[in-house]
Amino acid sequence: FAGVDVFFVISGFLITGHMLREYRKTGRIGLLDFWGRRAKRLVPAAALVLTVTWVAARFVLPATQLADTAAQIRASALYFQNWQLASDAVNYLQASSAATPVQHFWSLSVEEQFYLVWPLLLLLAAGAALTARQASRRARGHRVVLLLAGAIVVGSLGYSVYYTRANPAGAYFVTTTRIWELGLGGLLALLPAPLSQRLGRLGLLGWAGLGLVIASAFVLSGTNAFPGYLALLPAGGAAALILGGSAAARFGPHRLMSARPLVFVGGISYSLYLWHWPLIVLYTNWRERPVGSLSGPAIIVAAVALSWLTKVWV
Repeated sequence: FAGVDVFFVISGFLITGHMLREYRKTGRIGLLDFWGRRAKRLVPAAALVLTVTWVAARFVLPATQLADTAAQIRASALYFQNWQLASDAVNYLQASSAATPVQHFWSLSVEEQFYLVWPLLLLLAAGAALTARQASRRARGHRVVLLLAGAIVVGSLGYSVYYTRANPAGAYFVTTTRIWELGLGGLLALLPAPLSQRLGRLGLLGWAGLGLVIASAFVLSGTNAFPGYLALLPAGGAAALILGGSAAARFGPHRLMSARPLVFVGGISYSLYLWHWPLIVLYTNWRERPVGSLSGPAIIVAAVALSWLTKVWV
């Protein structure tokens, strides 16, 4: 499950960088255009998966699970799935929980809630320097948003540590314990260019980040309260990999990370995120047994095929 944390950091980095370039170029951020582009890219594929999943669930899932599945499909379509799960006090990390085929949409809900607010932060920073000359206004706005973003990251991380101890099941899902991970990626995009370039030449930083990301898959388990401070392992690793993983680092991991198979998986990653979990849950309910050594690879092949077709056609 630590892949979600890595994804949050990457998403915050890419989206913030895009908004920052638009602001530097035009002195504004088109909120309706930004939200419209996200909806155009994300909603059609999500709607397809939710529809197919509901139809399949009617044939595969026990009747006692259909009401919960319908409620979570509705919550997923309206991007409040994470709060639905938190209010139900469902523990996503316990294998004994009766997971629905759309439970994984909680992380997409967190991301979209974050991007309702994050662009407004950049606009607030721009507004804080309206009285200055245009060139200095943008520089001042950049500093203001950097400070505000840093405060949000620190505050959310601190709350995540506290709430993970107080309510582990709810803390896993709620937006307030997760926005620091998206904000951390945003901070990377907001770093001054000279500093980013110096850090980008540190190949060891990139390898260390890659090592932390891989280690998180072995070190973390469902028995640990999460996210809290433990999320620093995958999120911090992703941040270090972004900083030190560029081609400017002569001995960094950029050649490995730009290998064709990894680029292919990256290209279908959103669709793969949508399809993988419904396939697992529907299969285990249909066969009434866990995923095995033969069915596991078959599900992977099916998920990759559906993801590629969704990317190409949808």
